[in-house]
Amino acid sequence: AAFLLHQATERFFNAIVLTFTRYKPKTHDIEKLDHQASDLHPEFFKVFPRATEQQKHCFDLLKNAYIDARYKRDYAITKEELEYLASRVKKLQELTKRICEEKIASMA
Repeated sequence: AAFLLHQATERFFNAIVLTFTRYKPKTHDIEKLDHQASDLHPEFFKVFPRATEQQKHCFDLLKNAYIDARYKRDYAITKEELEYLASRVKKLQELTKRICEEKIASMA
């Protein structure tokens, strides 16, 4: 589940960067993609807050899920952490749809 959340996050960030810049980054690093998206539109700063240690920990679990969730036996994530991350990815999905549609409409 963590890996699939990572994949969804990566794809949403790629859609944002592609819509705004016509360039699709070739990275799986969602931290870098988060910075790129946040530089393009300020609302993306709010999607994955890292103000508390728990928020940082959850984002790190998501960031590391690309490899660790598939290949490291000691990768562990709780149901609560998955639910929190799923809610943040859902927020990213909704924001991506709205912001990208607005950007596309402004190009017409």
